[in-house]
Amino acid sequence: MTAPIVQRLRETAAALSEERVSMQTLAHAHGTAAHGTLLLLMAGPCLLPAY
Repeated sequence: MTAPIVQRLRETAAALSEERVSMQTLAHAHGTAAHGTLLLLMAGPCLLPAY
């Protein structure tokens, strides 16, 4: 079983030293759970209200 998404995101954020992060870097950091994690991250802006 993989670690919870919050734990994976915190570990990834702590390991990154650059200001900009590519999708490939995130996918590599999350390993086999990358598909679900990236879908959740990309869906986030869709939840914001549009003005």
